[in-house]
Amino acid sequence: MKEDTLTSENTKMSKDELLKLPDSTLLQMVEKSAGHTGADFSAYLSCDFSYSYLTGELKRRGYLNGWHKAGWSAKASIEDSHEPEIITLGKKSENESGRRITLTASKDVADAWRNLTLPLPDKQSITDAALKRFIDDVKAGRVKFEFRFD
Repeated sequence: MKEDTLTSENTKMSKDELLKLPDSTLLQMVEKSAGHTGADFSAYLSCDFSYSYLTGELKRRGYLNGWHKAGWSAKASIEDSHEPEIITLGKKSENESGRRITLTASKDVADAWRNLTLPLPDKQSITDAALKRFIDDVKAGRVKFEFRFD
């Protein structure tokens, strides 16, 4: 971790500042805090949050304990994690009829979805895969909703 990430002993890093840091810095903070994950964590890293808050943020970003990105091979590093995860789409069976549902999305999202699915012969398969993955992520706690009315 860059030594200037944490400024001085009198200035503590806030939770908001932590949320703006890249994954690599958070991982370095976890590594640096080894042996100081209890009550002395905040003083050791000069921050106003706990070790569990830091690790919770990593989990929210898709990391698993042992601090590797979910869905990536163990040999992949943070820097080369740009390799895409493969989702295999299959042709739907004849027993699997589609049902029309109405979803409302912003213009940007609707346009992006239209452009993404335009070249695909079976739009139901990608819609099913996308929605199922999102639903599974919510059920597994990998995605949590927070509503802010600022």
